[in-house]
Amino acid sequence: MIGKTISHYRILEKLGGGGMGVVYKAEDTKLKRTVALKFLPEELSKDRQALERFQREAQAASALNHPNICTIHDIDEHESQPFIAMELLEGQTLKHLVDVGARGARPTDQGEPRSPLPIDTLLDLAIQIADALDAAHAKGIIHRDIKPANIFITTRGQAKILDFGLAKLTPSVAAASRRRTGDEDIAATAPTASLDEAHLTSPGAVMGTVAYMSPEQALGRELDARTDVFSFGAVLYEMATGSVPFQGDTSAAIFDGILNRTPPAPTKLNPEMPRELELIINRCLEKKRESRYVSAGALLADLRDLKRDSDSRRLAAAGLLRQPSLFRSRLFLVLLLTFLVAVGAGAFLWWRQSRLLWARNQAVPEVERLLEQALLAHDWSKERDATRVAEKASRYAPNDPRVQEALDSCSKVLTVQSDPPGAAVRIKPYDDQNAEWTSLGQTPSRQIRLPWSYYVWRFEKAGYEPVEAVSSAWSGDVSRKLDPVGAIPPGMVRVPGRKVEKLGDFPDFFIDKYEVTNRRFKEFVDADGYRSPKYWRQEFVRDGKVLTWEEAMTHFRDSTGRPGPATWMAGDFPEGKDDYPVSGVSWYEAAAYAAFAGKSLPTKDHWALAAGLDMDQYSYSFPAMIYTFSNFRGDGPAPVGRHKGMNAFGAVDMAGNVREWCWNQSQDGRFIRGGAWDDAVYMYGYESQQPPWDRSPRNGFRCALYLDRDKIPPAAFEPKGLENPPDYRNARPVSDSSFEIYRAQFEYDRKELKPVVEERDESSKDWIREKVTFDAAYSGERVIAHIYLPRKTSGPYQSVVYFPGSEAIGGKPSSQG
Repeated sequence: MIGKTISHYRILEKLGGGGMGVVYKAEDTKLKRTVALKFLPEELSKDRQALERFQREAQAASALNHPNICTIHDIDEHESQPFIAMELLEGQTLKHLVDVGARGARPTDQGEPRSPLPIDTLLDLAIQIADALDAAHAKGIIHRDIKPANIFITTRGQAKILDFGLAKLTPSVAAASRRRTGDEDIAATAPTASLDEAHLTSPGAVMGTVAYMSPEQALGRELDARTDVFSFGAVLYEMATGSVPFQGDTSAAIFDGILNRTPPAPTKLNPEMPRELELIINRCLEKKRESRYVSAGALLADLRDLKRDSDSRRLAAAGLLRQPSLFRSRLFLVLLLTFLVAVGAGAFLWWRQSRLLWARNQAVPEVERLLEQALLAHDWSKERDATRVAEKASRYAPNDPRVQEALDSCSKVLTVQSDPPGAAVRIKPYDDQNAEWTSLGQTPSRQIRLPWSYYVWRFEKAGYEPVEAVSSAWSGDVSRKLDPVGAIPPGMVRVPGRKVEKLGDFPDFFIDKYEVTNRRFKEFVDADGYRSPKYWRQEFVRDGKVLTWEEAMTHFRDSTGRPGPATWMAGDFPEGKDDYPVSGVSWYEAAAYAAFAGKSLPTKDHWALAAGLDMDQYSYSFPAMIYTFSNFRGDGPAPVGRHKGMNAFGAVDMAGNVREWCWNQSQDGRFIRGGAWDDAVYMYGYESQQPPWDRSPRNGFRCALYLDRDKIPPAAFEPKGLENPPDYRNARPVSDSSFEIYRAQFEYDRKELKPVVEERDESSKDWIREKVTFDAAYSGERVIAHIYLPRKTSGPYQSVVYFPGSEAIGGKPSSQG
C-alpha cells in the first residue's frame, strides 16, 4: 500500500494494525493535509455484519463534532475494501504519559509505582475529556471503553478521545438503528484511532477493558451514560495516583474489586492532591450508579469549579514566591506557611460566603422572575431555566429554607417505575420535541427532580415493546406497564383502566395510536367490505325508518358512485394520500371497518380515558400545548403522526386533524370527539354529536380493542347525553337590582385615554389594521387593542369587540393572520 494513491489520498506509511483494521498515514492531495486512513481488513470486507458496523461507525462518528474527539473526514472504499479518513494526531496516549510520569523519566518497569500527573495538568486534561463525554452522551452515544490507552494527548496538550469501536447507542437511538438495519446491537460511533498502539480492538473482544469497567458493565446489565462516568473515574484515579484503582492477578480478582471492594483513598497514595478532587473521584467510582454523577456534564461542572479554585490559590502563592531573598530565613518560611494557610482559609471562607450570598440574593429572585415569565408567556423553557438556577443555588446553600423553597417552586421530586422494572427511561420536553433524549437511568428511579413542565417519556426494555407517553412533573410519580414483544396489536397503545364517575371501574384496553388511514381502510374496501353484510351489524335507521342492508348501501358511495368514503373517487383514495386519515365516512362505515378489523369503535368514555381528559395532566396549560402541536386551524387533514400532539398514553392526533366517531348513541345521532382541523380548539375536550349518516370530510375514526369486555360496566355502551359545560345562551338573566351590583364592580374614573397608534398595516385589500395603545383605568398600565377599519365603507363604524377565550394561548399571534 505504501506509495499508492487511493481516491485522493497518497499512502505514506503504516501506523498500526489489528483484527478490526489497519491504519496508514496518508496525504490528502486535494486539501494538502496529512490524515490517517483506517481500512477494514480484506477478510472482513465480505462480512455483512462487520461491513455494516464499519459504515455505521464512520457515519455516527462524523456527528460528534467536538475538539476533544477524533474527527472523521470521509468514508470510501478501495477495491471493495472500505476505509475511513480521519484526523491524524501527533503526540502520545494518556497511558504513555502516566507511564512516563511527571518528570519525563523512562517508562517504569511492570509493578514499579508510577508518578501522578501534576494537578494543573490533570485538571486541564480531565475537563477536556469530560466535555467530550458530555457531547457524546448528548448524542445518545456511550463509549464503553474509556481508559488511558484510548485517550490521546497531542503535542499541544489537547486531549482526544479515541476508539469508539465498542461504543453503544443508547436504547432510544439504538432502537431507531435496529429498525433500519435489523441488527440487535448497533454500536461503533467513532473510529479506532489510537495511532501509537500496535494493536487495534479485535473482533469478538470483551466489551470493555476489565480494569476500567463499571459494575453494571461487568455484570452485563443494560448501560447508560453513567458507565462512562465510572470508567472515567478510574482514569482520574490513575492520573492522580499513578495506580489503577482495581488490581488483581486475574480478571476474576479485578471483577471482585470492582463489584465489592473500595480502592485505597487517593489522598493516601498522593497526599498532595486536593481533597476536593478525591471527593470527585470517589463519586465517580460509586458502585451504585444512582449515587454517581447523573451525567458527564455535572462532573464537568465540578471539575471546572475545582480548576478555578486551584488557579486562584496558585496565583496567590506565586506572588510571594517571586522574592527569592526572603527564603534565607527559617523564620520566614514558618511565617510564610502560616500566611498561606491563613490566605487559603480566608479564600475558602470568602468563596463559600460569596456562593451563599449569590444563592440567597441573586438566584432566588432570578428563579421568581423566570417563573413569572413562564406563567405569563406559557414558555415552559423558563421553568427549566429556573430549575437549573435553583439546583445550582441548592448546591451552594443546601440548608437555606428560601433556596429550598425556590427549588420546590419550580420543580418536583418524582419516582419513575415500570412493570416489569429494569426499563431504561428517557425524557424530552413536550414543548421541544426536537431536543435530544435525556436519560433518567433504569426503573425504579427514585429522587428524580424535574422542572414543572410536560415531558414525552420513553420506556424501553429488551424483550418488551417500547412505550411512549406524556406526563407532567406536577402529575406526580410516573408508572407505565410494558408488554412483551408481540403482545400489543400492531399500531395500538395500551391505556390503563381507571374509574369513571357514575359508571365504575374500566379495565385496561388498547386504542389505535393513529387515526385509521386511507391505506388501512382500502384493505376493508378491497376485501369486499361494502358487499359483506357480516360486518354491518347495526340497525340502519334513517329519518325514523328502518332500512334494509341493500337500501343502506346506496348511501355509502364515493364521488363517482362506487362503494367507499365520500372523499374517494372510483373506489380509491386520492393519489399521495395513503397516510392521511380516512375521512368522509359515516358512523356505520366506521363501525363496519372496526368489525372487519376485529376491533370496536371506542365508547365516548374509553376515548376520553385514552386522551387522558380525566387526569391531572389535563390542566389549564396542557390543552395550550397540545393545541400548538396538533392540527387545528389547518387547511385540511394532515398525514397521521405529522403533528406531535401526543396524549398521556402515546396516542397521537386525538386533538384536531379529523373528528373521530365513538360508539355511543346520543340525543341526535352518535358521539364524535376530538374536533377537526377547522374546529375551535376547545372541541378537543368537549363532546359533540352528528347524525350517524353524516359523511362530512371532517369525519374519521380510530379503533379500540377491549382485553376483557365482560368487565366493562354495561352502561358504558348505552346511549348518553352530552356532558359539556352549560349553554349560557338560554340562561335567565339576573334581576335589575342584582345587575346593578355587578355593574358597580366595573365602575372606573373617566379620564383621558391618551391613545397612540403604534402600528398601521394597509397591506390588505379589505381592511386597515391599527395597533393602538391607551391608558388603562388601573395601575397606570397601557392596554393594547388591534382595530380593523373596513376599506369599502365610510364611518362612523359600529364597534364589535372580540376578546378571545383561554384557547387563544395556543393560537397564532394576530400579526400572523
